[in-house]
Amino acid sequence: MAEAVELLPAPAITLARPRATSIVIAMTRVNGPVVAIGLDYVARVPIRRYEFFGEKGTLTWDLPARRLEIVAGEARAPALDAAAFDVPLTYIAAMREFVECVRDGRVSSQDLREGLRSAALAIRINEEIRA
Repeated sequence: MAEAVELLPAPAITLARPRATSIVIAMTRVNGPVVAIGLDYVARVPIRRYEFFGEKGTLTWDLPARRLEIVAGEARAPALDAAAFDVPLTYIAAMREFVECVRDGRVSSQDLREGLRSAALAIRINEEIRA
């Protein structure tokens, strides 16, 4: 039986275009985290670096460098194999898990609600960019 999915209210979005080939997006919710995304469409070297800042520390995930770094007192990055940094393999792993969950009647670790929220947010950002 299909379950209705309620999307959260959209976050506040601010767009800036420092150059014609780049864009900076800042988003937040009331009492929520601030998220900043920078896109540069003509960068000579692709940058796939994610940084997460919290009150307990900072996590930096650098895909091209194949590095995951945690800075929080004495905490160290967990050991990861090369597959952890292979983006195409993550899609295959997600699909494999989904099929296994359907077959076994389990709940997937990939939350459908979060996926729908992410898709709605991406569509909204795309609309704001084109406005």
